[in-house]
Amino acid sequence: MKQHKKDKEYKKALALIEEKNDLYKKQRNLPLVKLDEPYHKGWEVTVRLRNDIANRQDAEELLKALSYGYKDSKTIWTKKAVKQIRAGQYTYEVWSWQHNKYITQSYYPEKISYKVKDFEEKIPLELRQYFRLRTYRNKNGKVYDHRYLIDLPNYYTELKVRKRMVTHANLHNPDIQKRIDEIEEIFEQRQYWALFDNGHRRKEKSWDSKRRAKEKQESRKIMNIELNND
Repeated sequence: MKQHKKDKEYKKALALIEEKNDLYKKQRNLPLVKLDEPYHKGWEVTVRLRNDIANRQDAEELLKALSYGYKDSKTIWTKKAVKQIRAGQYTYEVWSWQHNKYITQSYYPEKISYKVKDFEEKIPLELRQYFRLRTYRNKNGKVYDHRYLIDLPNYYTELKVRKRMVTHANLHNPDIQKRIDEIEEIFEQRQYWALFDNGHRRKEKSWDSKRRAKEKQESRKIMNIELNND
């Protein structure tokens, strides 16, 4: 099937994707309940100062800069990633369908970017020396945005990995999950994925697909709580 905006099947596929996204949003907005037994799911990666840097006179100031510059943590899912981080390897290679090549990704938590006005309002004067202004350009070289990002030397920081324990879960709405499963089945039966990604569905790595299946099974087992249950 050829991709075309006026194609009926293409429009149906887009509508289903939008519906599925709305269902996921409703699912995430369901109330949280405390689990009887917390369970381990993934690992949290946090950034901290190296021991020698933490002993410097300006360490307190650097810690404040870190709190403004990075999100609290990043979640990883594989033991391989844990081993790499603990061995001091803070980057990894992933295949990019957009660029059609392997690109380097970081295990660091995501940096917080600030618009110029927000930067001046939110970042204390003494911490601004640890940030730099980045200019964003489009393919034609035209500037479309400016953002401030933290810019500490790499050797100032290191990563810490710890188990991610799940203590709460969203209430499970069987009707929402049923409709999500129905949409996924429609995509498979009608091969709607062929309408995207230049005619090729993005193939997940075996470990990733297995993880997703396991998470889905765990989610249904643990979060099978009726909405009308007090």
